[in-house]
Amino acid sequence: MIKAVKKTEYLLEKISQILCIFSVGTLIAITNIAVFFRYVLHSPLTWSNELAIYLLISFTFWGATMGLLHDKFFSVDTIRELLPRRAQLILLSISKILISIFLIFAIFFTRPLIEQAKMTKTLSPAMGVPMYLVYLFLTIGFLFMLFANLFSLLNSLSKVGQNRKGREN
Repeated sequence: MIKAVKKTEYLLEKISQILCIFSVGTLIAITNIAVFFRYVLHSPLTWSNELAIYLLISFTFWGATMGLLHDKFFSVDTIRELLPRRAQLILLSISKILISIFLIFAIFFTRPLIEQAKMTKTLSPAMGVPMYLVYLFLTIGFLFMLFANLFSLLNSLSKVGQNRKGREN
């Protein structure tokens, strides 16, 4: 079971890395192409800004997934550092549970957006992409973040268990 969880965590990390690289690489390429078309050819691309925004949003989700996997988010550690090691791990686990609850709510609240965009057949202004696909992407990003946070929570809980075993021995 633990091996399967570690393998899934590794797979989530690799997919997130690839999508981060793809998002940033495409964002850089599209931005450079847009600048070339606007200032050299004097024929601006109407869709490039919209695509750049979507790519930046996607990069944010994949980067947040990586941050959750590796506990690299900004935090104020002043109070936490005053606590004993076990209390620090428990506090960290509670914060991860709260983050998971938020992400679950975020996943469920994107559903009405998707349904409404499907019903109204809303399209993005410049590219003409159905907006339900854009909103679906939000759901997928939140799901990736939720799984990353749950893997991080499992790692924190295993540290609490290791801390407890260390005191018993």
